[in-house]
Amino acid sequence: MKTVISYRMWQREFGRNTAVLGRSIRLNGTAFTVVGVAPRGFDGVSAGGLATEVWMPSAMFRVGYRYCDALTDPGCTIVRLIGRLAPGATVQGARSEVDGLASQLARAYPDVYGERRISVDALQGAVHALGEDEARVPVLLAASVAAVLLIACANLAGLLLARGLARTR
Repeated sequence: MKTVISYRMWQREFGRNTAVLGRSIRLNGTAFTVVGVAPRGFDGVSAGGLATEVWMPSAMFRVGYRYCDALTDPGCTIVRLIGRLAPGATVQGARSEVDGLASQLARAYPDVYGERRISVDALQGAVHALGEDEARVPVLLAASVAAVLLIACANLAGLLLARGLARTR
C-alpha cells in the first residue's frame, strides 16, 4: 500500500529526512510505503477543522476507519467526494448522471446500495485549512486595518474640533 504524508508530519516525525520516500510506515497496524510528501501549506479541503496528516487510496478505508466500512455499510457516511465539473457541465446534469448510476448500483447490489443516498451539490464555502504561517496573515491584516481606521478617526476628530474652534471665534 502507498501513502502520501503531510509536510507537518514529515517535519515532526521524520525530521525533514529526504530518505523517507520509499520507507515503510505502519498505520493502524498496516504497512504503507511513503511515496510522497505534500507541499508545505497543503492541507486539502478541511472537513470539520481537522488537519489531514496522511492520504491513502480509497480502497484502504478499512484501515483508516475500522469502525465503518464505507464500501458495504449503508449507515457509514464518512465518504465525501469533491470533484470539478467539466467545462460546460451543470450541477443539474451531474445530478441526473449520478442518479442514474446510483439506481443501477441499487438494482445490481440491493443489499449494499438499496438504502444509500447519493447527492450532488455545488460546493460553497470550502475551507482551506491554514498552516501556522498563513494563520497569522489574517490577524495582522485585521490589526493593520484597525490601526488605519483609528488614525483616520483621530484625524477626522481633530479636523472637526479645529473647525468648531474656528467658528466660535
